[in-house]
Amino acid sequence: MKVILVKVPAAASDYSLVSLLRDVGEDMYGKFHFDGIAEVPDMDSAINELHIHVLATRHLGVVNSYLKKSLRRHALSECAQISRLDHADSLA
Repeated sequence: MKVILVKVPAAASDYSLVSLLRDVGEDMYGKFHFDGIAEVPDMDSAINELHIHVLATRHLGVVNSYLKKSLRRHALSECAQISRLDHADSLA
């Protein structure tokens, strides 16, 4: 399993950005959850970061591509930081 971390540092002080980040989480959930491609365990509790668990490495490209589109759609592409974590790092 691979984990994509999306951080929006400005969301800690701006609730409208928190709402937009959660909207991105809902987009990701709706697109990938039912196909068993990815999970978004913290989409309802996200404040300034969101974890996307990609269940198979072969799906990283499609998940990353859709994530970038969703961030643009919700006007977060300029302030969001995307990185990959090891699964063990996400559990800490």
